Amino acid sequence: MTRVFLWVAVAGLLGAPRAPAQQQTGIIGGVVRNGWSKAPIKRAIVTLRTTGKDILEALTYSEPNGAFAFTGVPAGDYTLCARLSGYERSCFGGGNDLGRPVPFLTLTPGQRKQDVIIAMLPSGSLSGAVMDGDGDAVPNARVELLRPVYRRRSLHWQIAGQSMTNDKGEYHLTFVQPGEYRVMATGQFQPVVRIRPESVAGSPVQDEMYTPQFYPGATSIDSASSLTLNAGNDLKGIDFTLETTPQLTVSGAVQGAAGLDPNAFVNIRFIPESRIPGEQVASFGTNGPEYKFQANVAAGRYHVVASVEAKGVTYHAEQVVEAGPGADNVTLTLVPCAPLAGKLVIEGEGIRKNGPYSIRLTSGDDSPFDQPLTTEVGDNGSFEFPSALPGIWDIGVTPMPPGSYIKSMRLGDQDVLTTDMKLEEGTRKPLTIVVSTKGAVVGGTVMAPDGSAPLTNIRSRVLLAPSGKYENVLGFYETRLTDGKGHFEFKGVTPGTYRIYAFDRLQLDEYWKPDFLKPFAAASGDALEVAEDAHVTHDAKLIIRDPGEPE
Repeated sequence: MTRVFLWVAVAGLLGAPRAPAQQQTGIIGGVVRNGWSKAPIKRAIVTLRTTGKDILEALTYSEPNGAFAFTGVPAGDYTLCARLSGYERSCFGGGNDLGRPVPFLTLTPGQRKQDVIIAMLPSGSLSGAVMDGDGDAVPNARVELLRPVYRRRSLHWQIAGQSMTNDKGEYHLTFVQPGEYRVMATGQFQPVVRIRPESVAGSPVQDEMYTPQFYPGATSIDSASSLTLNAGNDLKGIDFTLETTPQLTVSGAVQGAAGLDPNAFVNIRFIPESRIPGEQVASFGTNGPEYKFQANVAAGRYHVVASVEAKGVTYHAEQVVEAGPGADNVTLTLVPCAPLAGKLVIEGEGIRKNGPYSIRLTSGDDSPFDQPLTTEVGDNGSFEFPSALPGIWDIGVTPMPPGSYIKSMRLGDQDVLTTDMKLEEGTRKPLTIVVSTKGAVVGGTVMAPDGSAPLTNIRSRVLLAPSGKYENVLGFYETRLTDGKGHFEFKGVTPGTYRIYAFDRLQLDEYWKPDFLKPFAAASGDALEVAEDAHVTHDAKLIIRDPGEPE
């Protein structure tokens, strides 16, 4: 049996960890096994971590019979987890990376705790084939798993895995986490090869292209069916028959802007209006002096975007185009994106007001091409982005002073803290950001579901959720894990009305789903009124959501 106990500091933590105090030590050992078949798992990486401020950890591997052990372990609270390719990371007590917090394992002086079981759940897989309407294989088609996510209280889809088909049209997606997915196959921008024995010499042949398909045979993600993949499931026979559509040509030209190098290379993108992840984007470039372009696409509506950067300024053009008859003379006129200037104000005592700070803009409209923008704040609090593309942008301040919160954000007279900041073409009004160092502190203890006692043997996840005008501002939602005594604390809380929820299981983005918290409102207790610079204490009862997982 492998017995390893070498304390190492966890990377990224501030301060030098202290070595465990000399005392009567014990042993933590047990078995790593498959949570479904109960078979032992060998070569799993087992990690023992201390809790508290200065975290240390030790590593070992499980033996062929699944056994592992740590010797010379001081008394204290620990987390014990295992990981291995092909399995979900799993911990003692059922914790994992799917929203279930990791419980503590408590060792008393000299105790020999050698009966610990870590049940690992195997990840799932999904396989099938992609064929065309003639029953022939479609090689190099892409199959993607799309999982639902919620941003700004609306449903979006995120790529969770992908695979390419082989020469037989077969694909296999492995290491898939349990969850609900929709599946899409696409062969866009691949030539469709057909045998036409009856074609007449000299007659025109209409080029075709494959259209995206969602399982089972749907043409849109809204009409597709969801697949539920449980731990260890191997879903087979998830097949697709891709339809074809005539390949249409959209041509046009880009007109330059004053000051633009006539030989500059301009990027062109044809983005499907649906903007579903996985739907391929026709992306190419053109250069002067005529800047002509031609794109082969399927019928449909596209956002055609042209952009180029010159001397620190981004030039941009966008137009909605319907691919079809008449879409052969598109003109995109580049214009320089206007700058965005503003001021950062820091309110509070005893804090350096003049930086160093930076402002970061992140695209908020699901465009994978709009890169984040960052600019430094000057000594007088002023900042400027020389050029910012039109669209929705999320705003961030780095670093936030300790205990601070964003008090207001205004684009001219518009409140962009509780509503989206959408930049239009043309002159922009100044962006004013006010940060206050007088954020509130909200803390408490998570109690058992019946309120009888604090939960000291498990790290539950606590959610601080705003109500009222901040309810739709994702940045005002915060989560914390409790410590070994069931305590939690939130610092730098914005004044307002909140509810506190303590869950046995909570994925970090599911509370953004519309109406997700409604069924738990009664269990959360009374709403809290939090004032600036206040210290609020409020205990929360644990909300049980999960009936448990196999051991």
